Amino acid sequence: MLASRAERWAADRLAAVEGSVAAAARRLGVSWHTVWTAVAEAAEQIAGDPDRVGQVARLGFDETVMASVARRRRRRFITAAVDASTGQIVDVFDGRDAADLREWVSQQPRWWAQAVEVVCVDPHDGYRSAIRQLARDGSLPAATEVAADPFHIVRLANNDFLGLGGT
Repeated sequence: MLASRAERWAADRLAAVEGSVAAAARRLGVSWHTVWTAVAEAAEQIAGDPDRVGQVARLGFDETVMASVARRRRRRFITAAVDASTGQIVDVFDGRDAADLREWVSQQPRWWAQAVEVVCVDPHDGYRSAIRQLARDGSLPAATEVAADPFHIVRLANNDFLGLGGT
């Protein structure tokens, strides 16, 4: 068991990406499992707080591959929704296609989605088509699409320069 103050300290260090569960356990003189249990409980409370993020004017989406440790399992894609003004992760959800993004937006409160002014997406066609459809159907009525983040812009330019094409 950890004191509430120690639980919050460990959760804050991990949330700020200032350490690992193992490092927090060493510092507190407890097991990895003790810290992880406390952090998981704190994270559930924080994630469940509807005021955790607030309104977002500039929203970004990008996918990440989650490689399985088992060779026979397929790769899994997740998408991170990020407040592009602050860098704060708004949410993470399964998938990387247009239907996944539309489903995620449909689950957000209408007042929240209507406050989004800019949506930054990478060149992935699924994201671009989803944002355009969400703008047409009124789910993201005020959103202006900004195509690509700096990583993808540089990657596309390098591929074009080298004659590799594609994204």
